[in-house]
Amino acid sequence: MNIEAAKQYADEVTAIMAQIDRSAAMLRQSCDGEELAMHLLRLAQVAASLQDDVLNPLFIEYPDTKPAGYVL
Repeated sequence: MNIEAAKQYADEVTAIMAQIDRSAAMLRQSCDGEELAMHLLRLAQVAASLQDDVLNPLFIEYPDTKPAGYVL
């Protein structure tokens, strides 16, 4: 993959992560108790997988795509 494609890929996955955050905020307003915990756990698992399996390897291979302040 070239650097431009890597940057676009990183941007798109980062946008997905932001959407997951927005979804979690919406859930906090409309769910509670065990239902909220279940949904937040599922979102956390998806976010962790995106970070561990997609973003971190991408940023290692293409360090110029890593946002300032992002910790691997």
